[in-house]
Amino acid sequence: MNFGLHGLAASRGSVAVFLTILAAFITACQPAHDNAESQAASPPALELNQADLVQATEQSLSASTQITGSLHATRQSSVHAQGNAIVQSILANNGDAVQKGQVLVTLNDQDNRARLAQAQASLAQARAQQILSNSIRDRNIQLYRKGFLSEIELERSKADALAQQEQVNAQRALLQISEKALQDAVLRAPLSGIVTDRLIDVGQTVAGGQNLLSIVDPSSLELQAIINPDAQAALKIGQPITFHLQGLPEQQFQAKIQRIAAQADPSNRSLTVYATIDQTSPQLRAGVFVEGTLRYGKTERGIVLPKNSIQMADANNTSNYVWLITANQLQKQPVTIRSIDPVSELAVVDGIQPNSQVVRIALAQGAAGRTVKITP
Repeated sequence: MNFGLHGLAASRGSVAVFLTILAAFITACQPAHDNAESQAASPPALELNQADLVQATEQSLSASTQITGSLHATRQSSVHAQGNAIVQSILANNGDAVQKGQVLVTLNDQDNRARLAQAQASLAQARAQQILSNSIRDRNIQLYRKGFLSEIELERSKADALAQQEQVNAQRALLQISEKALQDAVLRAPLSGIVTDRLIDVGQTVAGGQNLLSIVDPSSLELQAIINPDAQAALKIGQPITFHLQGLPEQQFQAKIQRIAAQADPSNRSLTVYATIDQTSPQLRAGVFVEGTLRYGKTERGIVLPKNSIQMADANNTSNYVWLITANQLQKQPVTIRSIDPVSELAVVDGIQPNSQVVRIALAQGAAGRTVKITP
């Protein structure tokens, strides 16, 4: 009997120890469970990278429109043959730089030299006849004064002297024509520039008025740009154009409108403007196509943001807004749009400070107050 009571007491002691251990385990597990619930209630940080962000900057912005066009030389000329001849030599080729007055082409001048010699001989003969006629006239004047010659004979001698003078003038004109024809056999550059089109070869027979080669002055380039109808009303002399060669957008050039066409193209209502180029470059050549931007309208200065970073007002929002990052938390900030450039897609806004970090992408309405983690 005593043995039974002792066993029962030992059994009760074991149960008490087990309950004590179980209570301690439950107590230890309780804070971890509460912490997990707390973490589940707080949303995780929103991860954004640098491409999702933009910094608000203060700058000037004006309306602009895209343009296309080409470069043309305002000073260019062609060398033409003045008469039928055979090409004797060519002293310039395509791409060569030439100076004004430089000999470019010589033509066969054998016939012209023969005509020149004939004209010189005819002039010499006419001058000899003129000297004789003048002598006869002067002698007849003396005889008439002494009464040995009739008046009609005197007038005849004067007429002969005058006719010989006109004959000398005629032969002198023919000599000048022959000299010019000989000079025209040597063709010179009418201006300084670059040879662009050589259309002849040595030994070729050319006709009077035929184009032999062309010269372009590369320093006289101007931009002929086509302007869309939406910007034509705001066009003014002196407006700037920024352009680049087609396919090479990395190098930009500047030009200013110098002239505006008086009539638009009836087929598409586009208008052509002519702009002087502010700088020279070996890459700028006549005939190349360009693309660029024409800035027009009023220039505004303010906080500039990309248009896609502004969340537009809808049924749930009474005003436009942006998502700002302040102290690593998202903040919904209303903004007012003053102007938008349709080409660059930039907008001038009021409502935020310079250098503010703005989220470029759209976020859910409940993102306000969430912590932001920015990754490279």
